[in-house]
Amino acid sequence: MNSGKIQRTTFWRSIAFYCGAAFGLLLAGCGPGSPRPVAGTMLLDGKPQAGVRIMFVNTTDNRAAAMIFGHAETDAQGKFAILNNRDTDGIPPGEYKVTFNLYVDRNGKPLAHFVKPHEVGAVNLVDEKYTQYETTPEKLTVTGKDGELNFRIPGRQNAGK
Repeated sequence: MNSGKIQRTTFWRSIAFYCGAAFGLLLAGCGPGSPRPVAGTMLLDGKPQAGVRIMFVNTTDNRAAAMIFGHAETDAQGKFAILNNRDTDGIPPGEYKVTFNLYVDRNGKPLAHFVKPHEVGAVNLVDEKYTQYETTPEKLTVTGKDGELNFRIPGRQNAGK
């Protein structure tokens, strides 16, 4: 009697395994696409600035795709390359809104990633409308074609004064 019960249990486990595997393959085929490398230059008030943090947030209504984002930080020449939310190169094709932030301490030095701006009296040097998803006018469409991005963002008037 136990032999029949074991065979039925093994049968149902096999069915569950193969259904799960098939579902996983189906989901893999329905994903947003392979990440595309995206790089560029960002100028703040017409000049390159190190330490500007840039976020790329997917604008789709699809809940799974909306969790896709990219991030980058500029170097001293204003250059950046986008990393995805897995910290690997590129972001999948799609529509993104782009935000910019450059928090500096009282000496004008960009904050380290772990420092909370409000705890140290930091100032954001980027014009406020570019710092929030809801208000930024900057958008990006990622396709399969390579291209160099160029952003020219105004600074916040009288920041740090």
